[in-house]
Amino acid sequence: MKLFIALESPHRWIAVGNRNSVKDSGIVENLDEFSVPRGTEVIVGVAPGTAVACHGVNIPGKKRRYAESALGYALEDRLTQPVESLHFKLLDWQPDGESTGAVVARPVLEAWVDSMADAGIRLDAIVPEYFLLPLHPGGGVSVARNEGVCHIREAPFRGLTLDEESFAFWWESRTESNQRY
Repeated sequence: MKLFIALESPHRWIAVGNRNSVKDSGIVENLDEFSVPRGTEVIVGVAPGTAVACHGVNIPGKKRRYAESALGYALEDRLTQPVESLHFKLLDWQPDGESTGAVVARPVLEAWVDSMADAGIRLDAIVPEYFLLPLHPGGGVSVARNEGVCHIREAPFRGLTLDEESFAFWWESRTESNQRY
């Protein structure tokens, strides 16, 4: 069984079995009120989409481990914080081609991991909430609105979360660029 649990309060959680069948779910304000369901094999922390940015980038080279270590510096001109204060994860890598990396503030990531560990929860992975949206084969983009924010998934490793006002601008710019062709 796989458990997905929100990294920030309220901690929404869902346990899924074979073929993603829902086994149990709930919401807790405090992790002290939560216990991992019996039979859980994998625990995935679900990060707020506003805290994780995904970027496409070209990183020259033939070895993934070198690309992983170069990711922060390849993205440096797009970042608002020093590279040293951020955590980078190479999600998709193509030698000498377009790759995708995720960026999160290191103190934020450490706080998530520490709060889960303090509650006795060992995370196997962390994903931004927009990665939970399905990919539609014909549509190219999936959008879900929840509590005043819009979660967008554009590809296996591309997504973002915007407030509703920013979403309107994003959508308008997207439709305008599509009309040019």
